Amino acid sequence: MSDTEGTNTYLLRLIYNLFSLEFKMTRYQFFEKITSDMDKVSLKKYSKNSSNNHWITPNKKTLKESEIYGERIDNNQLKQNIAKTIGFDPNLWNEKDALKQKEEITKAIEIFLDKENNMLKKLNLPSDKELKRDLNKEEKKLFQELKQGKAKTFKRITHDNMNLSQEMLIAMLHLAYEFGYYQHLVNYIFPQLKTSNQLKTEILFIYANALGSHQLKEYKEASLILERINTEDNLSYIDTQTAMTSNFLRHLIGDNISNLSEDELRDIIYSQSKNYKALFYKDKTHHYYPAINYGYMIAIAKQLYPKDKEFKKLNIHTIKKLSELSQKSIKEDNKKDNPIDNYYASMTEIEFSLIRNISVLGKLGKYLEEDKPNSNLISITLRQVIFFRDILRNSVEEVKFNIQRLNDVVSLMQDYITSN
Repeated sequence: MSDTEGTNTYLLRLIYNLFSLEFKMTRYQFFEKITSDMDKVSLKKYSKNSSNNHWITPNKKTLKESEIYGERIDNNQLKQNIAKTIGFDPNLWNEKDALKQKEEITKAIEIFLDKENNMLKKLNLPSDKELKRDLNKEEKKLFQELKQGKAKTFKRITHDNMNLSQEMLIAMLHLAYEFGYYQHLVNYIFPQLKTSNQLKTEILFIYANALGSHQLKEYKEASLILERINTEDNLSYIDTQTAMTSNFLRHLIGDNISNLSEDELRDIIYSQSKNYKALFYKDKTHHYYPAINYGYMIAIAKQLYPKDKEFKKLNIHTIKKLSELSQKSIKEDNKKDNPIDNYYASMTEIEFSLIRNISVLGKLGKYLEEDKPNSNLISITLRQVIFFRDILRNSVEEVKFNIQRLNDVVSLMQDYITSN
């Protein structure tokens, strides 16, 4: 490691590289994502100006090593803006310890991404007024401190108050969830909760989402928590069980896809497709949520294992049938006065075409332009499409599926997210 690492430009490149793992984006889109309310002239300057280009990718032929790693970004306003947007201490720009820079910025970006990818935004979470209702005077003061969103405040209040009431712990749980402090939520808040039957389902949902986050990546544990949730509501049951299966799938495959043998991957796809299928055909609801997940498994199986006897009855026509049976639930959610339900219903129809290897770029572009869905919701779908693309692309040398078509969809979604 160079003695000159641990500088302004080194930190900016860390940020760029970490975001590049999640998003494919231009320099302009990168600066747009990591800044708040930055005017277009400035964004163009930082992304296009040749004198600033080597902040991210230096020309090693013309710059000395001390210049490559030692250059200081001269715009303090830009550095403050980036720190505020991502959520890290501005003093990190001046930190000389490269390892500390990497550790702190990785943690900050994981929290930033978890806020964007919050899978439970559709939960009807309580308002601040409802959370404060059962707190005493002193606890209400603590609540107001926590609302400032500082991680240090959560740690201080947790450590300094060993006998917090259940009402205060529940309020802290929701606030920690809101601000993306999942590690703190899992390590300190949740273990102290004695959940009542009324709160149990909602809190377990939050806990499972925290475990399945970018920060923790405890997918197996998340799936086991979701498996414990009991609900008499059929749609809630389908939601939880489908989320459980998806988390377990990420646990089984995760970042280790290149290390799995063909047989191991095949067994995972087979077992998880059976789980999604059972959920879909559980009753006459035929909800689109497990259907589209089952459809993804079928599409993967047909591309990777076309001659496998276990999958030979599954094909494009099976996916089409799933889409047809799901139409009732799709139409019901499209009619609801709820933009989140509307989004999932509309996007599922697009995904059904996508996994049948049908071009959806025009339809998707029109939907994004006209309906303008929340970019957080797009991030969730993007995660699924990237998983689908990568499992095909990384598992075999050649596939019949049009990978470029998937790349185009990923790029369109990423462009939408970074511009909204």
